[in-house]
Amino acid sequence: MYMQCNVLYFLVFLLFSSTAYAQDPEKNKINSKKAAVTFSANYKNLSVDRAYQLQKAYVRNRASHGITMVGFKTELNAAASQEKYQVSSPVTGVLIKPVLQGESIVLQYSDAKQLEVKQVIAFKANKPIIKPVADIERLKSYFLQAAPAVELPDFNFVKDDYNGLDIIANNAMANQLILGQWFDTTRDMDKISHSLLCNDKELARSDESHIVDGQWQTLFWMVNHLIEQGYRIQKGQVLLTGALDGMFTAEVCDYIADFADLGQIHFSIQ
Repeated sequence: MYMQCNVLYFLVFLLFSSTAYAQDPEKNKINSKKAAVTFSANYKNLSVDRAYQLQKAYVRNRASHGITMVGFKTELNAAASQEKYQVSSPVTGVLIKPVLQGESIVLQYSDAKQLEVKQVIAFKANKPIIKPVADIERLKSYFLQAAPAVELPDFNFVKDDYNGLDIIANNAMANQLILGQWFDTTRDMDKISHSLLCNDKELARSDESHIVDGQWQTLFWMVNHLIEQGYRIQKGQVLLTGALDGMFTAEVCDYIADFADLGQIHFSIQ
């Protein structure tokens, strides 16, 4: 047990020392460089519980440096992804600042080899959640607003030998979030038309969400999973339920994420 704890602390050190972060708030421009750590290669007995311990240690470290926890995200929602990365359920991570909104958003990731782009829906908690939610009807009373959003996770592993436990430990690859305008959740949350353009190239177009279990069912699982992990969801925090239509490798171009009547999100990657 003593040896296992020492190894765990060493892995936490690796995670902290591998992350660098910088922000230019005046230009709404983000520069981020980090190397994801393949913990499973160094710690053969890594489990789901220990992977989440690593994630929480990372989040506590960031919080101690004044970084605000703004919400949570899911990853590996699809069964095929879970099989590929050797986990039995979706995984969650913590969203930390900054969250971008507005015009002239420029992301510079010249060293990010595995930056991805996802259109998602961000649900905003209108009151705290401190215990498991009994059913979806009750869940809806906690989330009266949502916003179209673009998430840009960074799967920046040095080698392609990572698994789902490594994704958990690296905070579910949480990296960058761009939010659109808030809307009421009284509409059909699974019937949101959307498309994604990279310059003149259309990457996605659909009239509905492709989340397997649907938005509310996924959010229901997510909330109760987070409570089980020991988190408390605070008023104003956002929860991302996963990609509406897959995940696309980022390119250097001007993007338009269109959400029909919910508006557009414009951003550039340079």
